[in-house]
Amino acid sequence: MCDYLKEITNNKCIAESEIDNYHMIKLACIYCVKIYDVTTKNKLYCYGNNICCPICKVDAVIPLISKCKLIQECKTLEEKLNKLKDLNYQLFKKVINDDEGYEDYEY
Repeated sequence: MCDYLKEITNNKCIAESEIDNYHMIKLACIYCVKIYDVTTKNKLYCYGNNICCPICKVDAVIPLISKCKLIQECKTLEEKLNKLKDLNYQLFKKVINDDEGYEDYEY
């Protein structure tokens, strides 16, 4: 999980470099579980140095480059989407029951 968090932060320069070299980059959004192509730097939607998804506007985007963990672990599109669903659950949907063992003392 920590490796994926590193890939969704400070990733603007990586994406721009990939576009310069290959004239496109694939981006994977953990929040909306989508993979899409960007072909020019001005189509990158960014907040500071972080890429945001143009669809959901969340900065949970992984640039899919050769050394990316998602590319290394998942070979097919289906595997990549399943991993994105898993990451989405871990980062955005997992609910922790904070009420367990909670007692209100009514101060």
